[in-house]
Amino acid sequence: MIKTGGWLVGLIAVAMVLAGCAHDGDSGSDLSTDERVEKAFLGLAADVDDPDGGRLSKMAGTFSGEEGDGTLTLEWGKNDVQYIKASMGSPGFQFTVESWCAGERDYTQFGGTVYESRRDASAPCLEMDDPDDESEADMDVGPQLPSPQELTTMPRESVTEQEDGSLIVTLRLEDGSLMTVTIDPKDRVKRVEGDQDGETVDIGFHYDSRRDISLPEADRRTPVEVEGHTTFERQEASWVAEEVEVLLPLSEFEVHVYEMGEDYEPYGDPPSYGEPVVAFPLDGGEQSASGYSFLFTDMDTDGKLSAGDSWAVTFPDGVDPMEHDVTLFDTWAGLPTDAQGMPAPGLVALLGVVMLGLLIARRR
Repeated sequence: MIKTGGWLVGLIAVAMVLAGCAHDGDSGSDLSTDERVEKAFLGLAADVDDPDGGRLSKMAGTFSGEEGDGTLTLEWGKNDVQYIKASMGSPGFQFTVESWCAGERDYTQFGGTVYESRRDASAPCLEMDDPDDESEADMDVGPQLPSPQELTTMPRESVTEQEDGSLIVTLRLEDGSLMTVTIDPKDRVKRVEGDQDGETVDIGFHYDSRRDISLPEADRRTPVEVEGHTTFERQEASWVAEEVEVLLPLSEFEVHVYEMGEDYEPYGDPPSYGEPVVAFPLDGGEQSASGYSFLFTDMDTDGKLSAGDSWAVTFPDGVDPMEHDVTLFDTWAGLPTDAQGMPAPGLVALLGVVMLGLLIARRR
């Protein structure tokens, strides 16, 4: 999924909610206008369930609200490569984020730096967030768009057929504001427009042939996100994995023991760790070095780091474990898994929050 530490939530949700009706179709001349509208909206809902299906190649939109103005481009390319670009601007504040999703890799460009991270290739690049998430449901910024499932039941103010065979459908939202949906002669959604108290959204959909999307060269690698619990007891430090973002081979991880001296500044910019006192590869079995002993337990014996796996490090007599840091190290990224992979997370999160308020579709 296109993401970095959970950010761009709002942008990804929009693509899933609005970028539907990607199925090819013949002219709707054999159907009534109501049947054509129903066909288009049902296609929209179907593509939300299967966002990589159909022939949708691109969506692009502009958004404005009290928090500022924004643009969003989301493109589906050949070989399942997907690209997203989002810009946000307000007085005294401007920035742009670009992301690419391709197979087992995500790329994110922010602040002139391209970050590469690993992903589960079997997971969709775009994934709808939890509809029961209160942080989303309570957003009141910008026009609140309905879900595709709601479109078929919403009151229709009017349905007007144009000379070229397209349809202009005007829907009334729960708050009384109006939303306009343009359906093309092939019964595909081509445009969605909304205006709520001066806050607007205007999104266009394209069905051209999908192009080859080039992937950027990465400047840095981002460590995988791993949550776990560490316990110190006398001369032993033990750890249990609670949540792992992407299941990866044990060969890509080590446990490092650092002395918390002058060279150890894990929260510096850039972070500094110094040389580890000792390092143990997770796939090395039971090990010992420099008076330390190490044991890793692959709980489900799948050869990958996953929830429930654990390790234990026993310190030599006379060495105080509380003066050391024992951390899981991502050898692919060259950083501990708790290292900050992206800079300025507050700004990135702000983009997601603001655009979420402008775009998020409330599913009730």
